[in-house]
Amino acid sequence: MNKEIEVKFEIKDKEKLLEELRILGGKEKESIFQKTYSLFMPNYEMVEKGVFLRVREDNGKATFAVKVKKIDNDKFYERDEYEIKVPEAEKMVKMISLLGFSKIRIFEKKRQVWELPDKKIGIFIDTLPFAEFIEIEGEKEEIEDMILKLGLSEERITKAYWGVYEDYCKENDLEIENDILFN
Repeated sequence: MNKEIEVKFEIKDKEKLLEELRILGGKEKESIFQKTYSLFMPNYEMVEKGVFLRVREDNGKATFAVKVKKIDNDKFYERDEYEIKVPEAEKMVKMISLLGFSKIRIFEKKRQVWELPDKKIGIFIDTLPFAEFIEIEGEKEEIEDMILKLGLSEERITKAYWGVYEDYCKENDLEIENDILFN
């Protein structure tokens, strides 16, 4: 099990943010196209218990994860994460759906993975079909330090991208689609 602690910010000025990352010695390590299958029971009962299942495909490699939300707070999004590699994303999705997790929602994102020297922190620039975000993952103190160094004073986002998307649709008077896909 991994403990996942993260926070997101919507990117308002991407060039400025990338420049700040470079000033800190950051380098883009890789770009990934991710397709995530989120699996739910028809009545969403496991979500109400804080349990979330997903199968994700990154550039052809698949993982299955069960995430368990730990704490509701406005500073960090915290979850326990149980994750294993699987040979085929679509077969895994089919198997889980046969176990009752038959509501499947798909979202796609383009992720840039950034590395900083001497830091054990994850920095991700995520492009979704509706907006761009920076996600910072690591220990709380390191996250807070990085927020200060990058000058991120915008509103923190401490929820999954599904919740962010639903908020975006409500704010923009848009219908919430089942899937979040690039055209």
